[in-house]
Amino acid sequence: MSVDKKLMTIGYDDYDVVELCPGVYKINEFNLTTMFVIVGREKAVTIDCGTGIGDYMAVIRRITDLPVSLIVTHAHVDHIGGRGQFDVMYMSQEDESIIKDVTVASRKGYVALMKLLGFKVRKNRDMRYDKVTKEPRVEYLRDGDVIDLGGKTLTVYAIPGHTFGSLGFGLKEDRILFTGDVVNPQCLMFLKHAATLEVMKSSCQRILSLSEYDTIWASHLSDPIDRDTVLRAIATIEQAQKRGNRLLPWIIFENKNDFAIIHRANKRK
Repeated sequence: MSVDKKLMTIGYDDYDVVELCPGVYKINEFNLTTMFVIVGREKAVTIDCGTGIGDYMAVIRRITDLPVSLIVTHAHVDHIGGRGQFDVMYMSQEDESIIKDVTVASRKGYVALMKLLGFKVRKNRDMRYDKVTKEPRVEYLRDGDVIDLGGKTLTVYAIPGHTFGSLGFGLKEDRILFTGDVVNPQCLMFLKHAATLEVMKSSCQRILSLSEYDTIWASHLSDPIDRDTVLRAIATIEQAQKRGNRLLPWIIFENKNDFAIIHRANKRK
């Protein structure tokens, strides 16, 4: 997640849907997270499915009646909380162990945290926390896989850091790269599923190398990020790596040029 101050002042009574370009939609789940729907000629995908406090499938059906698949940037609560509306979930095998932690209680906890941070989210009486009674079948995505929707083609990139199994998706025709939470301007690296800073740095460098994409969309943000944000992420990581070992605090906050990382001291290298 990232702290986007625009989302602390604007509230939505419904999912906010914006068409970024023909067949590509950004969907804000009540300022809790952001999903993207890509519609081709033959089928569609949603990148992530949010915290799952509303009827997300109904929102997708307002956009398209084509068959829709769920592909996942990573398996945190705000990205797969709504998975119960899908039969299959395509994701990295590295993140599969996280699924069991995404429960009704963790979803409620995440919403409470976002409210505490000051985000304008949906009123409690309007939220729904449907229990996942049948887990979707998990299919693995791997680096280099290509998802053909008919006129829209997504390439899968392994970009571990925020989690070991974080994935990016590059939309060839529209030159858009979707990166999940890997390069958000406030990057959380202290969770148990996070990789080391060195791994995160390598993923940032890989994102920079993907010059075929003009636009980078991270999750939780109201606007896309640019390559300068990725450069600032690398600079912040390098600053953190140069710091000597400390006993306290166990979680260290580094900030350089308005990019922040909260990480574990024992995962510096």
